[in-house]
Amino acid sequence: MKTATLALAESHIRDSSVSTTTIAKLVNVSPSSLSAAMRDITYLGSEKEAEILTTAVKVSKFQRALEPLVVRDWESLKMLLDSGVETERVRQLVNAIFGKE
Repeated sequence: MKTATLALAESHIRDSSVSTTTIAKLVNVSPSSLSAAMRDITYLGSEKEAEILTTAVKVSKFQRALEPLVVRDWESLKMLLDSGVETERVRQLVNAIFGKE
C-alpha cells in the first residue's frame, strides 16, 4: 500500500502539471525509482518521501504563482526552488507583468 506521504505528493504533482520525471530530477531520484514507488513496487524511505512531498508542494505553489506562465524546464524550476524567493513575491511580479495589481 502506498504511503500517505507519497499519495499526498502524487496529488500535488498532479495539481502542478509537472511530470514525475521532473520531480524525480529535482530530488535526485531516478525517474524509474519514483515511478516504481508511485506504483507501490518499491519504498524510497521516509526521508526521501518527505523530500518528494516538500518539493511537490513547492513546485505546485510556484506553478500557481506563475500562472499564466508555465515552467517546462526542470533545471529552471530547480533554480527557482533553490533561490529562496517566496511564491507570493513571484505572484506579485507576474501580476505586475500582466497588469493585474
